[in-house]
Amino acid sequence: MFKKITGGSAWPQTQCRLSAARVKIVQAKMNVSRGLDKGCCAACLLGEDGCDVDNRAGVMGKCGWAHQGPKGQEAQFCVDVAATAGLKVPYVARNFKFWQKTPSGHAASEAKRKRSPSPAADDEDEEEK
Repeated sequence: MFKKITGGSAWPQTQCRLSAARVKIVQAKMNVSRGLDKGCCAACLLGEDGCDVDNRAGVMGKCGWAHQGPKGQEAQFCVDVAATAGLKVPYVARNFKFWQKTPSGHAASEAKRKRSPSPAADDEDEEEK
C-alpha cells in the first residue's frame, strides 16, 4: 500500500523503502562506497519517511548529505545504490527534482567558480626595493 513520505525523498518504489534502523546501516555503507552513491543521504534515497532533517530534493541536504543524483548517470547511480544497500530488486528514484546536472544543486551558471580579483601590479610592497 502507498504511504505518503513526509521528509525529503527520492521517492523510491515501495519494495526499496527501508526502516530507520536499516537506513542507518546503509548510511554507514554509503559513506565508504566507491560508487556514485557516496555522500548521499540514505534516508532520502531509501527511508520509509524520507529524511527527517530536510524535506527538499535536488540539493545538498541540511543533514550534510546529498539529496540529489547525477543527471545523465541515473542508471549507474541506481545500480550503485542497490548494490550498497543490498537490495534484491532494482532501485528507481522517481522524484524528477532529485536528478541534477551540478553537484551543488545550483544552476550551472551559479555553480561555476567566481574569478577572484588579482592584485594589481602597483600593489607591490615598496620595501622590497
